[in-house]
Parts: sequence; structure tokens; C-alpha cells
Amino acid sequence: MPQTESQEIVNRGYCVTCSRPLPVQRVQRDNCLYLVRDCPTCGHNETLISRDAQAYYRKRRLCGYTTDARATCSMECLNCTHPVVPRLVVIDVTNHCNMNCPICLANIPAMGFDFHPPIGYFEKIFKALNKMSPKPRVQLFGGEPTCRDDLIDILKMAQKYKLECRVVTNGMRLADEDYCKRMLATNPRLLLGLDGLNPEVQKKLRKNPGSLKVKLKAIENIEKYTKSKIILMVTCGVGVSEDLMPGLVEFAHRKSNLIYIMTLIPLQATVGPERVEHETSTVEDVENLMAKCFPGLEFIPVGALRLLETFQKTYNTRITLGGAHPSCETVTLMLGDAEKYHPVSEYLKVPLYQLIEEMIEWDRRMGPKVERGVLGRLFGKIGRRIHFGLGLAGRARRYLRLDKIIGPRWFLRLLAMVWDKIKTFDTWKAVAARHIAVRAALQIYVLPYEEIGCVEAARLVDCPIAFGCEHPETGEVITVPFCSYFVYKNDILRKSAERWGVMSKERAVAAADAVTA
Repeated sequence: MPQTESQEIVNRGYCVTCSRPLPVQRVQRDNCLYLVRDCPTCGHNETLISRDAQAYYRKRRLCGYTTDARATCSMECLNCTHPVVPRLVVIDVTNHCNMNCPICLANIPAMGFDFHPPIGYFEKIFKALNKMSPKPRVQLFGGEPTCRDDLIDILKMAQKYKLECRVVTNGMRLADEDYCKRMLATNPRLLLGLDGLNPEVQKKLRKNPGSLKVKLKAIENIEKYTKSKIILMVTCGVGVSEDLMPGLVEFAHRKSNLIYIMTLIPLQATVGPERVEHETSTVEDVENLMAKCFPGLEFIPVGALRLLETFQKTYNTRITLGGAHPSCETVTLMLGDAEKYHPVSEYLKVPLYQLIEEMIEWDRRMGPKVERGVLGRLFGKIGRRIHFGLGLAGRARRYLRLDKIIGPRWFLRLLAMVWDKIKTFDTWKAVAARHIAVRAALQIYVLPYEEIGCVEAARLVDCPIAFGCEHPETGEVITVPFCSYFVYKNDILRKSAERWGVMSKERAVAAADAVTA
């Protein structure tokens, strides 16, 4: 159950040995931060959570955090009644994989049993998600989802239940053009793993240097048949990725018609069955690595965007990760001209952090003005949107370098765009490409890979992302916060495998041997 500011707030975490929920504290040594706990059974243990305490606490201040936690919970996630409707629900579809990377925890060699439930399992979960209001987006996860021969049927079933679907994939099977065409006909959003354009990184992290050629063929196929842009999922680590990121961003620029987001996942040296030679990277490590590659690049916590409440209410929009804790996901933006992507700071009159701080305060002040304004009273929702939009236009003049975004004599260029549109009847996108300097945008997220020692109760209370699964004892469909799911995952999936009659342990070992071979 959650604890709020009206009660005594005790931030909790898990013991890294026995997974018992315990009170935790942050301890700073030099510029490093540790999450520290004392377990009555296992004794003292601690986990490094940041090597840049200054950046870590700056994010908290931006999100309005002045204490250790605003609200926490018991961390008994399997039996929680905390009424949160997740905005994104991730579903494990299999732990079979056609790569079995040594750093991965989500395959048969790492888990030690087989999870590959029949399609009825997914119908059960989709039915439960369909009853939620608002309906969450769904993300199919693995293992490798394309190892399921019935994945296309699962995607069609999600459509039947009116669930918008995404698929996380290594892309290997999508190098088969016919399969790629049939899968993309169901219109999923793809999140494709690509750590760099050098085969050596595939050898170092994946023990599969030949996979790069296959992935590039998959991207070629996806570009032919996809109806929506894709997201690149990139494992990023200090000592591994410094020379890779410029090339990967340049590749995203060349493929800006296809790639619109890069999600960077800090390398965890000890996550999978084997240890990689490089040390674990934190969120701030990855942010600083990217800032060295692209001077001027600033990351802000995604959780700060949830404070733009008037904007979200006025335009009836929702930010998928908008409830995230300040220590979770971070985001930045790069804008591209005809040659390459540049940090968004080059297009701003003020630093990005200052822009977000001032926009949060402006959004707060605009709330009552929009509600009480003449336009809102006369024209309702449309009037409120016009009122807010006019205010945004004023903010744009104040914060944006319109001469760099649009081009010199930007006002005349806008008039020329309107005239071009009237003459040609082309789409606004086509017209803008002929007149505006900025041609594309790339969002870059840093998404922490959750280790048990990094999880805090303060991050679970408002977590907008959850895993959808069966309760291990009752079989009821439940959602478990993304951050804590990995504590319960193996027990949950093992019980579901038994419930649905999935392979015995002996057959699971045989399957693991076959896949590894």
C-alpha cells in the first residue's frame, strides 16, 4: 500500500541477496551516490546508483523533490491494491531467443526454464487490458518475440481488443523479407536492438559479430513495409560506446524517414550469465558520454514533463512516461538540417534546463487563466486550446532561435510556406521541407536497466509502465511496476508455464541446448 506525505514516509528498497523490502538511504561519497540498506538476515549491502551526484540531485530539484521521497509503498507488488492504470503494459511473450546474448537475463540459458505459453494466455491478458480506462499501449517483450511462429496472430488479436501494440526485437528474423512484410501488415511499432555499426561491438556484447549485417538487412526490409517510424534500442556503456554513438546518430539522420527515437540502455556488466569486461554504467554515465560526443547536449528527467498539467489537460494528451520518477528515464532532443543532427541547445536562446523550469512555472500559471478566459467561456474546449496556443506562440518567440529553426527572415519564409501550400496543395510536411532549415528531429532517451539494488519504493508509486502477467498463485491478471517486476519475474513466468502446460524442465534444458547450439 502507498504511503503519502500525510504519513511518515519511509523509502524502501530490496536486499540484493534475499530480495526482502527494507528501508534504504542514499549515501554520497565524493560525487558518487549509493543506495544503502541493512538486512537483518544478509547484513549491510549497497548499490552504486550514480557517479554524478550533482546531476542526479539537479533532476530531483527540477521535478520539485525536496525530500527523500514524496510517497513510497510496501513494495509487496504482487498483492498491491494501489489504483494505478499504467500507460504502457509490457508483456513477456517467450524466453526463446535466436541470439542468447551473454549479458541478457531474459532467455532460457539465463532463466533455466522454458516460457512459451499458448495464444490463449495472451487473449486472457488482452481481455483484462481492454477493460482498463484509458486503454494502455502494449509492448511485446522477450526473449525474442519473433521466435514465436504465432506472433502475427498475437498482434492481430491485440488489434481485435483495440490495443495499440509495440514489439521489442533484435531484428534478426525481419531480415526475411516475406516475414517482415507479413508482420508489419499488422502495424506494430518496432523497437529494434542496434548497439552500433561496428561488428566488434556485436562481438563484444552479443558474441555475434555477424548479426550486424543481418540487422542492417532487416532495417532495409522494415523501411520498405513499415507504416510507422521505429525506435532503436541501444546498449550504451563507458569504454564501449564513445566511438559508436556519433556514427549511430549519423545513421539515424540518414534514416530520419524511419528512425525517430533512440533509447539508450546503460550497460550492466553482471546482468546476464556472463560478465562483460567493462564496468556497469549508470544513467548519468551515459548522459555524460553523449555530451562528450555532442557538446551542448542536455538531458532532462522525463518525470518533469508530467508537471505540464495544463498542456496535457487542454490538448487531451498523455505522455507515456510522464509519471516517471526524476531518477528514472531522461530525454533530450536533436534537430537535423540537411547535413546532420545538432543538440537542441543550438536552437534555443536559453539552456534546456532553464527552458523546462520556466515552462513548468508558466504552465502552472496558465491553468486558471485558460479556465476563466473569455475564449474558454465562449467556445469551450476549442477556445481553451486557442488561448493556450496563443500563449505558446509567445513562448516560442521568447525561447526559440526562429532564424535558425526556420531560416533567415523567418517571418517571410512562413508567408512563403503558406503561399506554396495554396499553390501546390502539397502536404505541410512537403512544403516545410522546401522552406524550413530543420528537416528532422531525433528524441534520445536514457532508460535504466533495472537491477534489484537500484529499485526504490519512491519510484514505484507513480510508475506509468507495468508488466502484465498472471498472479503466480491465483492466476488472476495483474500489473506489476516495471521497476520491481524483475524481482518476481522468474517465479511469475515459471508458474504460468506450469499453468498453461508449457515444457517440463527436462524439455526446457533440451530447448536451451538446441538454441545455444
